[in-house]
Formats: sequence, structure tokens, C-alpha cells
Amino acid sequence: MIKFVVLTTQRSGATFFIKCLSSHPQIQCRHETIFSQRNRFKFFSFDSPGSFYYQYRSSSLGCQLAHWFRRKHLIYNCLDDYLRTLSDNAKAIGFKLSYNQAEKYPAIAAWIKEHDVRIIHLVRNNVLKTALSLATAKKRKLHHSTQKVELVKVYLQPRKLKRNLARRTRLIEKYRTMFIDKPNLEIFYESFVANRDAETQKVLQFLGIDEFMPLESDLVKLNPDSLEDIIENYEEVVRALQGTTFEKYLVM
Repeated sequence: MIKFVVLTTQRSGATFFIKCLSSHPQIQCRHETIFSQRNRFKFFSFDSPGSFYYQYRSSSLGCQLAHWFRRKHLIYNCLDDYLRTLSDNAKAIGFKLSYNQAEKYPAIAAWIKEHDVRIIHLVRNNVLKTALSLATAKKRKLHHSTQKVELVKVYLQPRKLKRNLARRTRLIEKYRTMFIDKPNLEIFYESFVANRDAETQKVLQFLGIDEFMPLESDLVKLNPDSLEDIIENYEEVVRALQGTTFEKYLVM
């Protein structure tokens, strides 16, 4: 049985991609969050009560103590036990790992490096659309839907936007090399949407799945392709990005 991780960042199409993977009968990969934190204050965060890890560390007095004094050991056991819940008749089992989770729970990266785990690095190449997707999701208070939703527009502060895009670009490069010594497949969200069958073949081959079948998801696209239909101050953003390394994202 092959173990894998979908490494990605927020609003890069991970839920859509994982739902597609899970539509194959030989793959088990849930889109639920194993590790999640909420920010209570600017420099303080805590485990989200809805996460698998929070439930796991709260399951016994021994786990509660391990959370404080042997956290790495507890996270290793948590991941092993989580994957055991997925192993029913599947040839490939995996879970989603966001950049943010890898940063806040460094023991996860250590577990991956010490185990036979393959990495699918899901990248949304257009980081401008990633930032827009996050902004519109916050405005709608809706991150995913199986039905058509209303169009919303957001205002983007140009200087803040450029810093945001630079940070996202750096993160992609950082995590592109983090697991360079592990079996690694990079999939671009845009390519997966545009050329589903060809990209599916790559993924299935990487996961050791011989039986090809189209991968499907019931999620619908929330935002239109036209940036002008989403950005309130579109002309201002265009002027700010012209002549920068981010100008290409205006036409992608």
C-alpha cells in the first residue's frame, strides 16, 4: 500500500483535487483537516477543537500528557492511527498537509521524512488568483459549494497585494524543495482543471494505480476567470503590477 501526502496551501484547489482523488475506488484521501490551529491573539494560537489531532490528544490522560511533554511521539502515533482508518481495500492512502500546518507542526515533516511517503505538491501557479480566492471566500463566508453562488467583488490594496504575492511565491519555492529527497510529483491546479485526464494519468501512475478512470468532484467553480469581474479597483491593480514579476498573473 502506498502512502502519500497532498502538500499545498490554502485556496489552491486542494479540496477539489482531493475529492477527485477520492472518487477513485483504490484511493482513500479525505479532505478533512488532521491538524488545524486558530489564532486567539496575534502571537498565540491553539489547536482547533474540530481537528483530528485535538480529538486524538484529548482521548486519554496519557495523550494529554504526551501533548505537552512528548509531542513529536504523539504526532507520529496520531498520523499512524489516522492512516489506519483509511486502509480498507485501498491501494493508496493519504492526507492533506498545508504549508501552514507543516510550519506549526514540524513533527509532521519529520514523520514524512522517516517514513515511506510520496509527495504530491499541488500548486496554483497564479498566486494572484489564490489571493483573490481567499478574499472572495472571506467576503462570502463560504469556501466551497456544490451549487452556483453569487458574484462578489473585492478591493485589493496594491502595496499589500504585492507583498502578499511575493510571500506566496517564496512559500511555493520553500516547500517545493522541502521533500526533494522523497518521491515527488508536482501538479498545477490550472493544468489539472484544463487537462483532467492527462493529469489524472500522471497522478495514478505516481500512486501505483493501474486502473485508469476519470476523477470527478461535485464542487463548482466559485469565481469567474475574468479578474475584472472580481477586483473592484482592477485598473489600479493593473498599474501596480505592470513591470513587476507579477504582471504575468493578470493574463493567466
